[in-house]
This record gives sequence, structure tokens and C-alpha cells, in this order.
Amino acid sequence: MRGIVCIGDSLTAGFGGGGTSYPAELKRLLNQEQICGQRKGRTIRVTNLGVNGEDSVTILGRTGAVPFRLREEVWLEDPGYPKEVELFSPLGAEICPLLYGNAGLERIFVCDEEGQEYGGRLTREGGYFCGERYCLRLDADFPGKGGEQKRGVHIPKGSALTTQAAREYRSDFPIILMGANGSFESAEDLIGQHRMLIDWYHADQGQYLVLGLPFGTGAEMREWEQCFEAAFGDSYLNVREEMSQHGFTLAGMPEKEDLAAAREGRIPEGLLFDGLHFNSSGYRALGKLVFQRLQEKRCFE
Repeated sequence: MRGIVCIGDSLTAGFGGGGTSYPAELKRLLNQEQICGQRKGRTIRVTNLGVNGEDSVTILGRTGAVPFRLREEVWLEDPGYPKEVELFSPLGAEICPLLYGNAGLERIFVCDEEGQEYGGRLTREGGYFCGERYCLRLDADFPGKGGEQKRGVHIPKGSALTTQAAREYRSDFPIILMGANGSFESAEDLIGQHRMLIDWYHADQGQYLVLGLPFGTGAEMREWEQCFEAAFGDSYLNVREEMSQHGFTLAGMPEKEDLAAAREGRIPEGLLFDGLHFNSSGYRALGKLVFQRLQEKRCFE
């Protein structure tokens, strides 16, 4: 295993954890002495690609599975000068990149009409709402194919933006937790979006992990979770069920409260920052839960 990339929204970023996230706890556990010993002293890279507030289609674009595209052609006359652009997803849903973070979008790459690639940055102009303006700024020079300096660059309509995440992490083991912010019509629709990510990472033969949404009760979520279990088998981790039954033990806390929550299959309030996000104890417990499942899947051998 070269590395692990944790893909998602605020539940992956660690909102509410006071600096703690499940990827950070997973990294700590993975790189303990016994795991590193199995790998002859090498550490396992764990990358947190969680961004607060992102819906599933925006996550697909940021990771490169379904790239963001330019709605109109763009002519960039001067190196380094920002140009306002409008983005869209081929899936048809509204997208909101850079809403509260840029993980995986630190740099972007785009090709001109001749196929010459240019690096640059995408920035968000305005407030924190979907539909705000974006600006594309390419690097300070426009080298042509023969190395000569070009006077301007024409980017065709519909051109795809390749993200830094798409470049750097595609060979890593993906762990996916998305769906809390919508952009799908049904469980089957969200499962299809997960499959797009899995295919993008070439994660065949179960070399991936899908984390279930951590809210609701057993009765409320049963049909939804059964769809995911049928789709992904032992590569699906039912976070709600496991955390409702074993969360306090995983967090090293006494199981003295929220017994009613456990009976309902609901995650106890003692592990939550609010009604959705975990607190630091909850994120540490989730990191241990993910670590245990990776061990069960024999991912470190």
C-alpha cells in the first residue's frame, strides 16, 4: 500500500473535532511501531481530502473522477492575469468548489486548443454560496510546444480542469465518506457516484473502503444501508451501526450514558459535536474503527 487518501466533506475534514479527524487518528495507528515494522520502517502516507460543506458531485470534480469543466471558452492574454470563468459538472448538478477549503485544488491544469498543458490556480470570488464567481489564473509564462513564448492562450469551451488531487493521489487506497450534503436522488444514485470514484482510483478487487453515513436510527437507515451493503460487501463499513454499539469502547470512554441511543442504533451524543459531526472522541473512535476494518481486509500484507 503506497498511501491512503480519505475523500469526503466535513466528516472527513474533522469539523467539530478541535483539530482531531479520523484520517489523523488513522495515520497515528497505521504508523505505530508494529505496522511500520511490517513495512520495514516505512510509513504509510495518509492524505485528508475532506472539505467542509461539499456535496458529492463537487467531491467527484475535486478528486478528478468527474472533472469540472469550463462552460465557455476562455482567452488568457497576459501571463498570471486572472480571468473570470464559469464551471459546470457533466453530471448536471450545481457544483460548489472552494466553498470552505481547497484540499486537492491547490493547483489545476488545463489544455489549450493545441493540447498544450498549463498549470495554474482556481480562486473563488465572493461569498460562501454556490454560484459564486471563479477566476482562473495560469502560471506566469505561456511556453509553446517548442519552448517559445506564446502571447496568449485559448482554452476551448468544455475543457476539463485536472486537479492536483487527480495528479497526486490516484494510486492511493481510497476511503470514501460522502453524501451528507446531498447532490443525489436516491441510494442507488449515490452508490453510482461512489462507483465513479472507485473506478477512477482503479480500486478493483475490493481495494477501497466506503464509509456509511453516521446519522439516523437503525429503523430509519436500514433500507439505505442494505443497498450499500449489497453494492460493496466487506468494503462497506456501517459507521452508524458500529459507532452506536461500540463507539464508547473505541473511544476509551465508560459506557454509562446514551443507552437509549444504542438501543435505537443511534450514535450517542457523548461522541458528537452536534447532530451530525463527531467530537474529538468520536473522530478518534472512527479512526480506530477504520483501522480495524483495514486490518480485517488484510490491507497491510
